[in-house]
Amino acid sequence: MIRHAQEHPYVHHALLTFSALHIASLTANAEQHQNPPPHLVIALSQKALAIERFRPVVESVTAETCEPALAASGLLTACAFALPLAGAPFDVVDQLAQITSLFQGTTTLFRMGWRKPRPLVSDAAPKVRPSVLLSAVNEKSWPQAEHAVDQVLRVIMTIDERHQSTRGRKDVLVDAALKLKIAFRRVAAARGAYAVAAMWLGMVSSAFVDRVRERDSLALVLMADWSVSLKDVQHVWWSRGWAERTVNAVSRELGEHELYLLNWALVAVNENCNQPHELQPVKYENYTIHNPPTRKGKTT
Repeated sequence: MIRHAQEHPYVHHALLTFSALHIASLTANAEQHQNPPPHLVIALSQKALAIERFRPVVESVTAETCEPALAASGLLTACAFALPLAGAPFDVVDQLAQITSLFQGTTTLFRMGWRKPRPLVSDAAPKVRPSVLLSAVNEKSWPQAEHAVDQVLRVIMTIDERHQSTRGRKDVLVDAALKLKIAFRRVAAARGAYAVAAMWLGMVSSAFVDRVRERDSLALVLMADWSVSLKDVQHVWWSRGWAERTVNAVSRELGEHELYLLNWALVAVNENCNQPHELQPVKYENYTIHNPPTRKGKTT
């Protein structure tokens, strides 16, 4: 990281942004009387410089620029998470859409890096890749989380796509929901790993991000359910509070008839526990979600 910051101005500015936000997050409460906090001003200024210099690189990534671009992208994604902790005014839903887009860019760069003739040798890559691979190989059931997604899928499958305004919505949401079930099983296998907890953001489509920006209620519920994955991430300061922040913000966006879809997430983030649900099989199109096994060889 330091080497890239010394050689590439956009990485340098991204690193300064991250550092300033960290300091601002540590002093945010003490500086509430100041508007805005001085380190937040520095962070926003450095972020603008980083993005200005980073944009031309992203538009034409090469084998040589892939690794520093990945470093900058990862830093800017962390910065997007960190802004609320530093006292920046923000809209939760808009920020979630931005974070998801940034994480998707980081994921793309990471994949490009591992397809290079000489794979990435950055400080982060050796730590990230094993945790992601191990979680994929050792998936574990997370019944409460998967059941919460099944509840959303029931509603998604009732979407009438005969109207032009809803055309394609069902496919986008089903794709995101099924990928969230996969992501939850991987999170269950690697509790507390930031890269694994955030993995789903890199799995969803850009069309899903658009649904979030448009405040599609079902897309927001899926985001809220996903955010529970961050509860066990203790070693990453910039993701602190995002589970509670997301679920509570989504609850304010939903109509009363939709709030039941947030039952599990609300309990999980606000009471720090996962209440068991009575699980029922869910069938839709070519997929069937079954109850988890109660004992070896049998399911309920």
